[in-house]
Amino acid sequence: MWDIVSREEPDGTVIAQAPGPAPENGEFWSHALNRTKDDPDQRYAMARRHLPLPAAWREMAVALRVKIRKAKKVKSFGPLRRLRLVHLFLPSLGGRYGS
Repeated sequence: MWDIVSREEPDGTVIAQAPGPAPENGEFWSHALNRTKDDPDQRYAMARRHLPLPAAWREMAVALRVKIRKAKKVKSFGPLRRLRLVHLFLPSLGGRYGS
């Protein structure tokens, strides 16, 4: 994921920091997502680049739900493909469903 950067202060204190997610076109990634609300493929790809952040899982699930709804409206794919898409975002549900 991200490399931890550490430095030692003159008084002997060690400070460690994780730089966090890389910016998307100079913006924080969640702010850049707001510009991609109409494009679920781009939204999914951007969120996937920022895994394993919890918000990235959520945004991937939202993008997949939009893709599934659009495909159901035009009946563009069969049940097997729908099952594969649903399986992809099941981890993002955080164990709220299932046994």
